[in-house]
Amino acid sequence: MKLVRFLSRKNKKNWFAVWLNVVVMFGFLVTAAQSYAGENNADMRAFLEQMPKAELHLHLEGSLDPQTVSRLANNNDLNFFNSADDVKKSLSNREPGLNGFLSHYNKALQVLKTQDDFYNATYELLRILDQNNIIYVDLFFDPQEHTRRGISFDEFFNGIDKGRIEGEKAFGIKVNLIMCINRNLSVQSAIEALEQAE
Repeated sequence: MKLVRFLSRKNKKNWFAVWLNVVVMFGFLVTAAQSYAGENNADMRAFLEQMPKAELHLHLEGSLDPQTVSRLANNNDLNFFNSADDVKKSLSNREPGLNGFLSHYNKALQVLKTQDDFYNATYELLRILDQNNIIYVDLFFDPQEHTRRGISFDEFFNGIDKGRIEGEKAFGIKVNLIMCINRNLSVQSAIEALEQAE
């Protein structure tokens, strides 16, 4: 509710000020990086890798690394994605564009079945973000994709939230969970997802 009020018409000036500060700060960081690293690309890469970063739009279900996908597939006795190489082949051999992405995404989604799966997926993602010096993440999750597969809201959300809490403690990353509503599904489905989240 605070975000809605912040972004309301009377606060457009504040929103613009925040945006402008982000743009100015980004420009400052790029200039600082260039003067620090000079013309050496290796120095620039090292500087950028060490710099604390924020990930402002990351979907849990679309960000599972190949090792996590194969481990969860094996834990759930699935007959696909039995190795990280299988997952990588699926990614590299997929049809280009959105349809290819969705085909792989929908298959990888099937490895998430239990609360522990969602916990492990979330915790492992935060571990990888920590390796990239991400200190803040807006992490999106899609309840409708899971409830349509017969997984209760509490089952998957408790796993995600436990992974978030333990990942924040272990890696010092601040995580903001954001629930997605799938616009390709019905309004009734969206309402049901919101009611389950309350």
